[in-house]
Amino acid sequence: MYSGQKIAQEATNVELSHIVMLRSLYIMLGAYLYGKWDGVDFSPSIYIGYEYKIQKMLFLRSLYGYLAIVCAMIAIMLCPASIAVSIMMT
Repeated sequence: MYSGQKIAQEATNVELSHIVMLRSLYIMLGAYLYGKWDGVDFSPSIYIGYEYKIQKMLFLRSLYGYLAIVCAMIAIMLCPASIAVSIMMT
């Protein structure tokens, strides 16, 4: 375990994977509620109706976005504690 991760886990008693998962769930819930309020249809038939190229791009965009968040959290964990705290608080 890295020093930044160890300090953060001792202070909060929360795993990094839980933080990333909860953040993703909150973002999805907010986007869903905003879309429903705006009249967007979220049925799977909409996604299935897209061309294969667009389906592939939507999937890759989602995957890259998730991996970017995970990499950012790992990068912060690898920083010294003083820098990691400053970054997380900004």
